[in-house]
Amino acid sequence: MNDFLQQLAAIVGRQHVLTSAADTAPFTLDWRRRYQGAPLAAARPGSTAEVSELVKLCRAHQVAIVPQGGNTSTCGAATPDGSGRQLIVALRRLNA
Repeated sequence: MNDFLQQLAAIVGRQHVLTSAADTAPFTLDWRRRYQGAPLAAARPGSTAEVSELVKLCRAHQVAIVPQGGNTSTCGAATPDGSGRQLIVALRRLNA
């Protein structure tokens, strides 16, 4: 998975790829505190072009995507599972 993470960093910038448990913690628990998961990483793309490249990369590596706008899903759909094979795509930087 190191190759995947390196390619991901090339797309969105290293500072926008979060891999440590401390850094990904805000993305792993839904706002009701009912669902919690363990992602491979969290990526914060800054453009639709980055999102497009990120999706292509995930498809090539068979990594599932968990999109998050504000992580306010009430049914757990914006929370990764516990497999460690899902990428959270945090869309907060796409604000313009």
